[in-house]
Amino acid sequence: MENEQAVQQPEISLVEIYFQRIDFDQIRGDRSGEIKLKINNSFDFAKSNDNKNVRTTINTTIGDEIGRIKLNLITVGIFKFRDGVDPQEQKFPQIMVNTIWPFVRTQVSLVSTQPGIMPIMLPIQNPRVQTKSNGDPDPDIFA
Repeated sequence: MENEQAVQQPEISLVEIYFQRIDFDQIRGDRSGEIKLKINNSFDFAKSNDNKNVRTTINTTIGDEIGRIKLNLITVGIFKFRDGVDPQEQKFPQIMVNTIWPFVRTQVSLVSTQPGIMPIMLPIQNPRVQTKSNGDPDPDIFA
């Protein structure tokens, strides 16, 4: 007798990912010295009317202090939730960002390599989604 188990659908799955915007500016000139880059990420989470999908947006801005390099990348991921799963559950915003982040890292490296500069390599560590002090997601995180 075979041991059969029902396969359960995952709580969350990535349906689509795309780059909504890619802007890259560089000013050629003195290339001596190390370029220190600032990396800023902001996140937006918008639920569908039926509460089954969430549109997750990561807006990544990278630049140096004097404006020699500026890169802005807006990455969008559409996530589907299994019936009965609440997208606003504490763990999901961070899971969605962690799923999209490798695509962001790859695109930033690809875009910055093309113009013949040293490629920008973002840290492997995923950015943290803003939470309240007790670790719960900020209730205003979902639009």
